[in-house]
Amino acid sequence: FRSEFLRAFPSIDMPIALAPLVSDFERKQEPKSKGGAGSQWLAMRCAEPAFWEFLAPMNSGAAPANEASAAIVVREYLQVASRAEVDTDPDAKARFDELRLQWIDWCAEND
Repeated sequence: FRSEFLRAFPSIDMPIALAPLVSDFERKQEPKSKGGAGSQWLAMRCAEPAFWEFLAPMNSGAAPANEASAAIVVREYLQVASRAEVDTDPDAKARFDELRLQWIDWCAEND
């Protein structure tokens, strides 16, 4: 753009710096969080050791050892490839709702 600038300002007598401007529509969008309320709820629960204990019966009696293994157990139990599917697939949503009710009951029994 240097030549265009010099055509517009042929007798400039001071140092300048040129920087391209980016239109709003060209700016990179902030990444959106993956999934909706259901998958976010699952992600938060998978980070909780108490939830790992709750998952033990669904994992051959062994509680998952960490967040990643809890996520695997949840995906297998809900029959989904991604926890985000609970927000888009009606069947997965129904299984998720049942899991959430079981969690609420488990919490009430283990308080």
